[in-house]
Amino acid sequence: MAVFLAEPGGVPRHLLNYALARLLDIAADDGDSVRGGAVALGASEGVHVPQVHAFNVLRAAFQDKELSTETTFFAAQGLEVGASTRPLIRST
Repeated sequence: MAVFLAEPGGVPRHLLNYALARLLDIAADDGDSVRGGAVALGASEGVHVPQVHAFNVLRAAFQDKELSTETTFFAAQGLEVGASTRPLIRST
């Protein structure tokens, strides 16, 4: 978050826009290749760990009041990805 907030205000935040687009791509990837046996860094017990981290960073970015104007453009895509993704937390 500090990196996003370090960009100067009043001008387009290119890093934020790039990062949000990339994080949404990662969040949309459900990691089926990892669960299917492919080796990937961060794979743990069938959970696609990069996807979990992407959702956590997206959540923080969407909740930050200083970034609210810039993240509004990505809100619809974020909702779509969140609604179409399998639950990442399994109750035991």
